[in-house]
Amino acid sequence: MNDEFIWDWHAGEPLVTGLEFYKKTTAAIKKYKPKNATVHIGMQTNATLITDEIAAFFKKNKFRIGVSIDGPEYIQNHNRVYRNQKGSFTDAMKGVDFLKKHKVPFHIISVLSDYSLDFPEEMFHFYEAMGTQGVAFNIEEIEGIHTSSSVINNESFGKFENFFYKFLEMHFENGEPFQIREWDKFSGKPKSDLVNGTTVPFVHLTIDVNGNFSTFSPELITIENHIKYPSFIFGNIKDDLIIDTLHHPMFKKIHKDIQKGVHACKTTCEYFPVCGGGMVSNKLFENGSFNSTSTMACTYMIKRMFEVTHHIKKQMLVPV
Repeated sequence: MNDEFIWDWHAGEPLVTGLEFYKKTTAAIKKYKPKNATVHIGMQTNATLITDEIAAFFKKNKFRIGVSIDGPEYIQNHNRVYRNQKGSFTDAMKGVDFLKKHKVPFHIISVLSDYSLDFPEEMFHFYEAMGTQGVAFNIEEIEGIHTSSSVINNESFGKFENFFYKFLEMHFENGEPFQIREWDKFSGKPKSDLVNGTTVPFVHLTIDVNGNFSTFSPELITIENHIKYPSFIFGNIKDDLIIDTLHHPMFKKIHKDIQKGVHACKTTCEYFPVCGGGMVSNKLFENGSFNSTSTMACTYMIKRMFEVTHHIKKQMLVPV
């Protein structure tokens, strides 16, 4: 039996720790992993700190790289700026060029704001020119310190649909130059037994820089003093066994509320077979409780995305 694990460096900008940190941790992962286990190491980075040496290290160690970039320069610099308000596009593209120099495969995750929804053609050509293996989209969410979103309006709903109709049309007209996560996820037949990993303990295990660990949605580990859930930290890997989380009182409460929310989605929402009752962190941030159903995030990225992909299948007779 060969177990497979995905180890992702994520959240904030992982490369601020420097290359030496990743040399040591990668060596430790390879040394201490179970003998019959395969570990796939990856990183989600904004690419601004990637150097020639770092890209060579990624290639040597077969890192799975995701680049967080929102589009061409005018979109990237509208959405992603440094604290001094300088745009990050130039630095990000230097990092991407190093990845390409060392033939490091990468995919892209872009956050869609109300502004970027006006540029489906420009964004398609940008991704195509970059040579990415795949593209994934997130909507600008209400989550964590982000208490508002530019897409909370009826006009943005229409722009979102128009964006994907045009983007997917261009994708098929140009020979499908890269994978699109949303198309792959929603264009197939819904599964009646779909389980959303963010609703199940330990499918995702999140560990912060201090060794504290949590589960369910990775975003939860940073939340403190929530009115219903004082903490989402269930222990520390230096002192506690992860399995003991099952006996943690707050874990039991959170797990129970998450399952109530899943049941509510299953009994009230026709999109449950393509979602599994998830978007767990969005339920908390938007609705104040896991024991809830629809969110703005799922309205965009589940319901409307499903309708768009299936409409295109019918109109274009796209095989799946």
